[in-house]
Amino acid sequence: MPFFVGRKQIQSMVEGETQSILNIQIENILKTIYSKYTNQYITYSEQVKAIYDGYQSKKAYGSAMIADIIDKRVNLIVSEGLSITAKKNQTQNFINFFIEENKLDGSNLIELVNISEMEGRVLTHIFPFVKKDNSKTVKTKNYRHYLKKYTVKAINDEPDAIEMKEEGKDKPTIFRKEEFVYTHNGIALDYDPNPCAASVLTECEFCDRTLYDLRFNNHLFGVTTPNIKTNDAQLADKVRNDIDDTKWKPGKTIIGPEISFPQPPNAGDNVAKELSLYLKKISSRTGIPVHWLGWTDLMSNRATSYDLRDFITMSIRDEKIRSREFIRDLILKSMIMAVEYGVEGAIYDEDFTVDIPDVSMETVKMLNETWLPLYDAKLISKFDIQNKIPGINPMKTNKEIEKDENDNMEEYSNGIRKPEHDKKNEDINKKQEDVA
Repeated sequence: MPFFVGRKQIQSMVEGETQSILNIQIENILKTIYSKYTNQYITYSEQVKAIYDGYQSKKAYGSAMIADIIDKRVNLIVSEGLSITAKKNQTQNFINFFIEENKLDGSNLIELVNISEMEGRVLTHIFPFVKKDNSKTVKTKNYRHYLKKYTVKAINDEPDAIEMKEEGKDKPTIFRKEEFVYTHNGIALDYDPNPCAASVLTECEFCDRTLYDLRFNNHLFGVTTPNIKTNDAQLADKVRNDIDDTKWKPGKTIIGPEISFPQPPNAGDNVAKELSLYLKKISSRTGIPVHWLGWTDLMSNRATSYDLRDFITMSIRDEKIRSREFIRDLILKSMIMAVEYGVEGAIYDEDFTVDIPDVSMETVKMLNETWLPLYDAKLISKFDIQNKIPGINPMKTNKEIEKDENDNMEEYSNGIRKPEHDKKNEDINKKQEDVA
């Protein structure tokens, strides 16, 4: 007699045969089943496509989670924008001009980090540009590998040229080394990059699937379904006929037989536990706290804010470092191009620093409890502290402070030189003007 497992026929063994059907057919079936519960996105192209599809809500499962991860990580990395300081006024003025011209302290910075999070790589083209008023400037344009499929030519593991085949052009577009800045987070240029979200795409999908499983379970057992027990088939037929004749609905009374309403099994609890495990794994990899993903009830351990901030900072430190280096390279190459192209105010000067400070109550507390004592002990400079403050341009701030101090000194000196009765007369005149 043949046996059937799924759609495959397993012939029965004749006497004396030692072949094990478990080793042949069932093992293959189990492999097929297990493969559905392992990482579903192995190649870089599969990963990036899944990230883009999820971010644009085109995936059947996992879209909301993928978009949430990308957006939250981008905002954590970007924080309050750039803090760039230079010792020379001309250098600071050019950097401020370049940053403002290319929105690198706003939407363009967000786009750069967004591309990095979705692709694990960033390419920015730098080019001279003439504005409508005929003034010269240096512009930047970002390219997504997912859309352009550019090729990076490298020498000694350093980007040397970019080749990009564009639709409608016979020859590929070539960017020379001085015309672009490129970075990626792979272990080498000839390896695929590694977007952070890529390693938890399967978990994002499984999260959604478990939610749908939970919804299906609740829908199935949420429908009011009476279970009626009778002593014999004759009574069962009578009850069935009475229900059909009266068109019974929930809320109407049934007299006679025993009636109960089945409760859902504890499978729903298992689904909820499974979901929490996926969320914890996603949180661990991305650095986004579980309760930031919308599951506040999972934050039951009441971790301290310092521990939580350390967890986040550690998870995004690499991306912040790469972003700072990327912006610095972008500014340096733009300086060279601006000088060669004759942009007004252009200068080449490497003596500047780029930072992307964190912003949080913990950061402010750290400034007060850690950085200020170090400054008082003359172990760090005022610039070091100012670079840690979000939204502060140290050069501009120090000029304002210096101006305020000079104004105060001038007023103080004028006050000392004036006779007492003159100052009283000025006060009286000022009060009369205020009343008028």
